[in-house]
Amino acid sequence: MILAVASVHSLIPPVRQYTQSFYKLPYPNGEGECLQGVDDVQFVLGWLVLMTALRATIIESIYLLVTRFRIVSSKARMRFAEQGFLLLYSGTSFSVGMVKSSNASRAYILLISQPSTSS
Repeated sequence: MILAVASVHSLIPPVRQYTQSFYKLPYPNGEGECLQGVDDVQFVLGWLVLMTALRATIIESIYLLVTRFRIVSSKARMRFAEQGFLLLYSGTSFSVGMVKSSNASRAYILLISQPSTSS
């Protein structure tokens, strides 16, 4: 599905008005933020499919390959692979959140520490 939408979006320009809602939020308000709307469902479903495909690819190509040589039971291998992915996902999400949080607080401190120019 992801490859099909990406191919149609890039190869057929008249269809872009219908496929762009999979790639960008459809209701910008002009202040760098977006409003909620019905077309957000396509954006969310696109990311849901992408994350599911990414999870399956990582589990099958990395974790199950690593466990093939050490763990005999297929149930134990799958459990290890799923827990390994959860560790990777949690660590990545935590790291990105901490970076965004530290940058946001730094921007807030810079914003309130600037002298006011109004008289």
